[in-house]
Amino acid sequence: MQSGINTFKFKIYLPSKKKYYKFREFTNFEYLNIVKAIVNDDNEQLYGMLKDIIKATSHYKKDLDTLTKVDKFCVLLNLYILCVSDTLELRSGKQDAGMGKIKINLYDILDKVTNFEFEYTKNLKVNKNISLTLATPADLYTEEPEDIIVNCIKDVKIMGKTHSFNDLTTRQKHQALENISSDVTTKLISSMKEVNDQYQLKVLKYGEGENKTIVLNIYNNSMYELLKIIYNTNLQMQYYYRYFAAKHMKFDNEYVESITPAELQTYVKFFQKEQDEIEEQRKKAQKGTGGQHLGAPIG
Repeated sequence: MQSGINTFKFKIYLPSKKKYYKFREFTNFEYLNIVKAIVNDDNEQLYGMLKDIIKATSHYKKDLDTLTKVDKFCVLLNLYILCVSDTLELRSGKQDAGMGKIKINLYDILDKVTNFEFEYTKNLKVNKNISLTLATPADLYTEEPEDIIVNCIKDVKIMGKTHSFNDLTTRQKHQALENISSDVTTKLISSMKEVNDQYQLKVLKYGEGENKTIVLNIYNNSMYELLKIIYNTNLQMQYYYRYFAAKHMKFDNEYVESITPAELQTYVKFFQKEQDEIEEQRKKAQKGTGGQHLGAPIG
């Protein structure tokens, strides 16, 4: 399914922009590839796919480079809710200890992240000659923790001249920071610690103890890791849905891959419900004949 004038779109609120943007649904084909990357534990490939999904589904391409990681988290969570399910199932403990699965409403998580009061851009004065503009990191996933420090710098103002960090590579940002006075780094880390203490967002609790509480932060990979949990599913079941749709409902493979996972699951449920009703009617008819099967007349 390609983005176009007739493609269904829905609005997603982006916190740092403080307004709604339009996105299209993602397809079974796109979702299956994400699931395979998660199962394969390939973070590099998975993060590339998540970025591609945001780009492919967005109606406003020109603003994508300015989205924060919080915006991207909200986009991907919204897409999952609308295209797959609004419920997440997690194990709260060992089943043999009487602790089974618990259902979590994903809208609750979305509401907490969307409505969290937070300044996404901050001005930091180092001394009379140097000031920084700090922005919420853009990357949901960062392999090297030290890269987070330089990637939250939007620009540096030295002696009245502004130097943008937006178009620099991560390596160039490190080099630029090394060439500025050491008190810049000290001030920067201190400010980031304050922000880190502020953005400690507990989004869900699925058992006893702190290790059963998921907390989101903007200076680590917590949002990315939660999305991995949410998007992960039984890969075998994804193939089963496709087999079932082709064998029992005679769906064309191209059509199956072009619709959303939620639509495919709905069709399968409708078919199974219809078969259950047919079976129930058969049992009632059999009961009405005293359990006897009427055969063809003889002669």
